[in-house]
Amino acid sequence: MKFYGQPNSLVREMRRKPFSTEYEFKPIFRFDEKGEYSTSDDRLIQKLKKKFKYEEEKIYECKECDYKTPNKGKLLAHYRANHKEE
Repeated sequence: MKFYGQPNSLVREMRRKPFSTEYEFKPIFRFDEKGEYSTSDDRLIQKLKKKFKYEEEKIYECKECDYKTPNKGKLLAHYRANHKEE
C-alpha cells in the first residue's frame, strides 16, 4: 500500500515510558523526495490509514487458475499464454 505525505518528512511513533508520565518518540520511516512511502506491514498500514492519504494496490486474479498480479498487462499475457481457447 502506498501512503502520501510531506516530502522527506520523518514519521515518528509516540510511546509512553513505562511507569512514567513522560513520552518518547521512536522514528518509524521517512517519506521519499516525492512524498511517498510503500509498505506491506499490516499493523503499520492500520496506523497510517488514520493519518495519511493512501492508495491501495489492486490485485488482478486469473479466473481460470490461482495466478495473481498487481499488473493488468501481466495478467493478460498470462491468460493468452496459458488459457488459449481452441
